[in-house]
Amino acid sequence: MSNYVAIVGGVVMQVFAIPQHDPAPPGYAVIEDTDAAWVAYLAAQSAKAAIAAAQTAYNNLIAAGLTVTSTGTPAVDGTYACDDAQQDIVTRIQAYITKNNAFPGGLSAVQLRKADGSGYIAIGTVALFQAVGSAIADFVAKADEAELAVLAGGSWVAPSNAVTIA
Repeated sequence: MSNYVAIVGGVVMQVFAIPQHDPAPPGYAVIEDTDAAWVAYLAAQSAKAAIAAAQTAYNNLIAAGLTVTSTGTPAVDGTYACDDAQQDIVTRIQAYITKNNAFPGGLSAVQLRKADGSGYIAIGTVALFQAVGSAIADFVAKADEAELAVLAGGSWVAPSNAVTIA
């Protein structure tokens, strides 16, 4: 099949449905499906589509949150938000705990947002908070890695969005 294109430096820059000029002026060409410039153009378009799909999948995965099930404290079971704001809160509280071995401000519990925005889940111990916070961080890191794999030419493989903690 013939493809009507504008070429700059051997790279297909624009595709036309019908010939723009007959004969084609400089910088325009009629090329076949097997032409290296056409094959490269199709590969680039496919890569762009894969990256866009992976970014959408990543955003949806993070927006859906992480479902945590605790074998020891069912009160913390739920689906936690994993967006940037929640990650920032978790990181700050974990840093405070590392330094002081207690919740900030003398709090007896810390609350983290649910992914669906319906409220918060209270976490009553430092150890339990560390477990939930680490699970969120691990989930986001695995999601980041899945997205980076696509950017490197691989396939999107979503991490599990459910985890069991003690």
